[in-house]
Amino acid sequence: YTFRHYSSNMNNAYCDCVFSDLFYRIINRWSRTLYTRFDRIWVGSPSYRAYLKDHHHLNNVASKTLYQPVLPISKDVISSHDRYFQLVYTGHVGRGHTIIPILQCIADHALPIQLHIVGHGEGIATLKHLQQQKGWSQLRIHSSVPSQKLGPLIAQADAMLVTLDLPTVVGETMPHKLLQAFQLKKPVLAYLRGDGAYHLQQSKGGWLMSPGATKEDINNQLVKMLETSEEQRNTMGQNNKDYFEKELNGLVYLPEVLDELTSFKKSVKGEV
Repeated sequence: YTFRHYSSNMNNAYCDCVFSDLFYRIINRWSRTLYTRFDRIWVGSPSYRAYLKDHHHLNNVASKTLYQPVLPISKDVISSHDRYFQLVYTGHVGRGHTIIPILQCIADHALPIQLHIVGHGEGIATLKHLQQQKGWSQLRIHSSVPSQKLGPLIAQADAMLVTLDLPTVVGETMPHKLLQAFQLKKPVLAYLRGDGAYHLQQSKGGWLMSPGATKEDINNQLVKMLETSEEQRNTMGQNNKDYFEKELNGLVYLPEVLDELTSFKKSVKGEV
């Protein structure tokens, strides 16, 4: 009898590859063989559990959700706001992170929103090119910054922007950026579906746009965001924090993990 725990983000590195791609098919088959050897699999988002069952046909392998831990960020410096609503996006900017339609809407309607992009990825070059081409003065692109500088920037944010739009199981999962915003007690403007959309609706701490949203839909959510008072945004941020602590804080699962590992250790040693 072999007891194994395996925590995985379910092939994030190649999940977006075309199914006919040889590399994907090789890794996919290897993954299925690997997963069948485990008695318990911890996944980073509920949608991966359905992926295990529907795609890998792992009906006899128990799985549970263990959300990724969120690293603490200092928030002790708060700068005064100017006339713009401060919207902050942090992390990777790639093809699955819808930002351009939101920026275009801000520019087309001259909305008083300043969007800060703090991160990296292939999408940064595209944003810089469009900013120069279209004269997007309300876009601020920051290179990746150390946590001691990121903290003050997030602290002065009126809201966080979280987007994820991929036509695969990854697009259904819970973005780490959303967990971070929840923990930092910030309201969220989101372009999400799946697990992320569900949890934001449950927390009642933001404004949600679904992938495929029209320009009118995007503008409506941006206007709703601008119309909220500081007191309302503080309440939404607190809602997110409370929801995170109750439903999403991975630390609450650690006792269960430790109990199972302790039980396994005793079974190996033949202890009762």
